[in-house]
Amino acid sequence: MPQEGEGQTFTTQESTELLQFIAQNMLTKADAELMIAKSNSELRDYIDKKDREYKGELNGSLRKEDEKVDEVIETLADKRVINSAKANELKNLTPFPARSPL
Repeated sequence: MPQEGEGQTFTTQESTELLQFIAQNMLTKADAELMIAKSNSELRDYIDKKDREYKGELNGSLRKEDEKVDEVIETLADKRVINSAKANELKNLTPFPARSPL
């Protein structure tokens, strides 16, 4: 009987079964490359999705601030602290410039 740590001897049948099991269940280089490519693709999709979400949130916050600044500019123009030309100039300096009336 083999001692612990010594090599185990297999019969031809056992060796054949073991090799068949390994052949059927081993991960090939192609399988690994496919799994890595799929993971990379999923990671890129996730990052792109999060990037779009954060940009949308940032855009929303900037628009709210832009609206507040526009209100201040309109108030200054209404109180005649600045003229309408200066008010239009200031509104066009914001991240979302005011559109010209059609």
